[in-house]
Amino acid sequence: MQAPPYLLQKPLVNLSKPFYFFSITDSVLVKKPWCKGAVYLLPRDSFEQEPAQNFQGVEVIFPHWIGKSTVDPIGKLEVGPEDFPFLDQIRGHDEKKLLAKIKADPNGFPWVD
Repeated sequence: MQAPPYLLQKPLVNLSKPFYFFSITDSVLVKKPWCKGAVYLLPRDSFEQEPAQNFQGVEVIFPHWIGKSTVDPIGKLEVGPEDFPFLDQIRGHDEKKLLAKIKADPNGFPWVD
């Protein structure tokens, strides 16, 4: 089995499972602002992987790919809220409290209560 491209920098045994954290302001969360949209499929050849970053002494590898030029989509996939598997895990936060936590401890992500 071939590893996903974002895991090729490290042996798989040294990587944690992916960590996802979704949070929007409380005032928006109660409105359930979910809507239909689209995911555009882009040609990979003009993109490069985001470099790993050091976060609190741990090397973090992001599965993000960055394009430095405009490209034309090669496809479009229509999606809706029901397609997002983490919809029920989106948290709400108080904007003022969050900003205070960030100021007090910039490396404290994800700054949960």
